[in-house]
This record gives sequence, C-alpha cells and structure tokens, in this order.
Amino acid sequence: MPLPLVMSGGDVDPDRSVTFYVRNLYADRNDDTCRPRYIRVIIHPDTEHLRREAERYGREGHARDGDVIEPDTIALFQPSKFRAVIGSDRRTWIDTSTSFAGMLRLSRDHLTPDILAHEAIHAAAHITRLHNWHAHGGGRLSLGDGDSGDAEESFAYLAGGITAVISNRVWDYLQATAA
Repeated sequence: MPLPLVMSGGDVDPDRSVTFYVRNLYADRNDDTCRPRYIRVIIHPDTEHLRREAERYGREGHARDGDVIEPDTIALFQPSKFRAVIGSDRRTWIDTSTSFAGMLRLSRDHLTPDILAHEAIHAAAHITRLHNWHAHGGGRLSLGDGDSGDAEESFAYLAGGITAVISNRVWDYLQATAA
C-alpha cells in the first residue's frame, strides 16, 4: 500500500515542489554499529527549478565541496558530507554526522523508472560509504569479489528499498496531479 504523500505545503500543485523523506535506511542491518540514515526527496516542477535550487543548496554549504550542477542535469543526489572527529586515543574516528544522508532531487518532467533507480543507487552508495567510513575506517564502496555475497545483498536491499519508496510516492504524486 502506498504511503501517504507528505507535501511541502498546501494541496498538490504541479507548479510547486513536493518534499518527502525516506527513513530507516541501513547500509547493513546485520551490523550492530550501523546507524539508520534518511534522505530527503524533492520533486521539482521542472529541471530549471531543480538546477536553481540544487545550486543554491550547494552555495549554502550543504552539499559536498566541489559538486557542480551541469546545465543538462535532470535529476541528482546531493550527498551529505562525511563528518568525524578523532577520538581521545588519537587513533579512532568518531562519527559526528547526523542521520541525514543527502538530498535526492527529481524533476516532474523526468519521472521515469530508470531515473528513479539511478538516483536511488547514488543514495544507496553514499549511505554504504558513510557506514564503511565510520565502521571500517574507509569510505570505499565494495560489493565483494564478484560473487553475490553479503555486501552485494545488503546493497541491493538498500537500493531496492529506496527505489520502492520513491516509486510509490512518485506514483501518488502523479495521481494527485493528473488532470
């Protein structure tokens, strides 16, 4: 059953952005050190609005340094920054990042399954990197040695879960804005 659409104010209006959150995202549910993360998803009325808001978000210092919004961008995931401090033992990094993993931006005129899955994979990869950075001392994304092992399965569940929630919400949005 689709989840209720959480709107960024008022009735669903195709000329306004709509915001919802995807919560309780775990890079590895079998690892007790894994923290739940969440992403914010925004459906923008068009690609120009998406680019303008993504650039503003970056200028305000929320996105990673050096991220550039290209003129042909039609969707994107703006990951949160890695945040950690060195522990008192001077060897251990302590995770100081919030649970927020990033902003996934979609454009109303490009809500296709391949774009939803593509951006969900970027989100899943970043959540996995956040976990690997803080739990294992490096932000690499490794899915194993080519066999479908535990790492690949965890990643597939995470990407599939993100895609499912976004797909259900986009479907609700399209139904609510249909003429």
